[in-house]
Amino acid sequence: MKKISVIITAILLFSNCGLELTKVDVDLEKDFIPQVAITTFLTPDSVVNLKLVMTSAAFSVKKTNPTFKSATIESLSDNQTYILSQSIQKSYIQLHSEELKPIAGGIYKMRIETQNPIAVLESVDTIPIKTPILTAEILAVEKSSNQLGRITFKPNKNINRTNYYEIVIFERLTTNKTTVNKFQQISITSNDQIITREDYYPSLLLIGAYEPHSLLFRLASPTEVVSIGFIYRAASAFGNAEGRYTFDHETKIELRPVSYAYFRYKTSFYKQINAANGDLLYGMAAPVTVTSNIKGGLGIFAGYCKSDTTISVAGRTGLKE
Repeated sequence: MKKISVIITAILLFSNCGLELTKVDVDLEKDFIPQVAITTFLTPDSVVNLKLVMTSAAFSVKKTNPTFKSATIESLSDNQTYILSQSIQKSYIQLHSEELKPIAGGIYKMRIETQNPIAVLESVDTIPIKTPILTAEILAVEKSSNQLGRITFKPNKNINRTNYYEIVIFERLTTNKTTVNKFQQISITSNDQIITREDYYPSLLLIGAYEPHSLLFRLASPTEVVSIGFIYRAASAFGNAEGRYTFDHETKIELRPVSYAYFRYKTSFYKQINAANGDLLYGMAAPVTVTSNIKGGLGIFAGYCKSDTTISVAGRTGLKE
């Protein structure tokens, strides 16, 4: 049985009683019912891998896997069904297919059966059409390690429907040519109203807010070229002679058309993080549940496509921040 000790502070106002501390044992596993959960994102740029797990109570160190029975993904565009193979890991089951090659515009239906617990998980989603990046630029902020970026693109024609997008930024250091560095996803912010109007994006009044790892936004039946600005903080260090300086690096910008299920899942995830972090002035926010599109379980089965471009950025010295 998992228990956590909670200190409840009772401040007795308008009295001389002072401060009382009471220790209370809370059983976090009481009445908790584990559920089967699945996580995967379908994209034409990678192989199909699904992660099958059992949910557990907060702070629990006990992890169990469901007993797998069968799993398939059906391409509704051409009525082809693909059987998924399983690979048992320490804390989850990985399901994969070497034959299934997702395509942009495709519609896919997932079905998974487990024996313990007995469950049938189903979901349907689509992979949007790729939207090319037309132009991209990155400029330096004077005396700061911040970099200003901007991309333009023309959204796909989607009559009477809303398009959903995500911008993701990766950084790779190139200062040391003998070192093999991989692209690392980094945090990104924006001052553009098309981004800040979304309810997942932290308010400017929220002190110590979580900086999202991507920018999600929606466009309702757009017809013109769209321009989106963003800000990221380049990797930096402090030197005795140069002061603070940034490294030579490459920045990869990804523009992802995403499905509605993807958009709802990711934005609710960011909202949950901000709610959990709270605010230094106003305290904790109300709990937020991450959106799921899995019938019979929890998790996400969603599609996206991407276009990308890479820009070389020179390091700078003599920075104040």
